[in-house]
Amino acid sequence: MAMRFTSALYEYTQHEPMPWKWLGDIAKHAGIQRDDQFKRAFEVAEAAGWLIVHDGNAVKLTFAGMRAVRRFQDSAMEKPWDVAALPAQPPLASSSTQLGMGT
Repeated sequence: MAMRFTSALYEYTQHEPMPWKWLGDIAKHAGIQRDDQFKRAFEVAEAAGWLIVHDGNAVKLTFAGMRAVRRFQDSAMEKPWDVAALPAQPPLASSSTQLGMGT
């Protein structure tokens, strides 16, 4: 939820770290409707250093927040969501041949 909030701020500010935006506008942009989710999301994001809250009603993205969103977006692009995950390495066959040991 914190990443969702931070990503919404990233998009809402057109990928710029500094403009102050109203917390309510960002929550609405992120699709967060419940106050408890909203409060928890920005508290976690602030604690992670992804954003700064000003006077309890305005927020701005930090450079750390920009990097976190970009990493999140990059990792999401690398993983197809409609395909089951495959193991990183195939299981080893039970034979006497071992890698690096020759035949």
